[in-house]
Amino acid sequence: MSNAQLNLSTECTYKVENIYEEFSISAKTSIYRKTANVPLKLLVSRGLIRGSVLNFGKGKYDTDSKFIIENVGNCSDYDYTYHKVDLLGCSFTTVVSCYVVNTLPPQSRMVVWREIADVTSKTDGRAYVAARSDADRGIKGTKYADGVRTSRQTFQTAYFEGRLRDEALRVFKYAREIKAKSGFRIVECSHVPFED
Repeated sequence: MSNAQLNLSTECTYKVENIYEEFSISAKTSIYRKTANVPLKLLVSRGLIRGSVLNFGKGKYDTDSKFIIENVGNCSDYDYTYHKVDLLGCSFTTVVSCYVVNTLPPQSRMVVWREIADVTSKTDGRAYVAARSDADRGIKGTKYADGVRTSRQTFQTAYFEGRLRDEALRVFKYAREIKAKSGFRIVECSHVPFED
């Protein structure tokens, strides 16, 4: 992202500075939890996290990464604000991203989707992306893009059934929703067909 502008979709041209600003604002949504987030616990309980693991958008705290290490044995971290590392050329068997895409407006969100797709193994990788669902009534604010700006000026959007899968299919060849509780949605993504 070194050019003055990026054409991230057919809808508009977005300045790189806007994307950096949105990631900085998104970082304000990072919260401390005593235990791992619910979508991550669900994925681990179903045995879906395996091999080399990347916690994409880990946030300010290490709770989720420690949970992955305790249950899977390894975890690498990436966060645009709190743990930025060079992922160029990296490939992971499992990429997990919980409550990241729902904190970014469309253009910045597509940057995240592309980065997740780029680091998910092209031969046997799976990415699991979790986001707030439209059943989560805690999202309040002023309408902005496809979501709202909250009183803290952060961005939030909620996902109805099928929306998270549709976004995933813009960068992955295969995507399917995983049944979950009503407060969030999870999508499983792959570059190759699902075997089960």
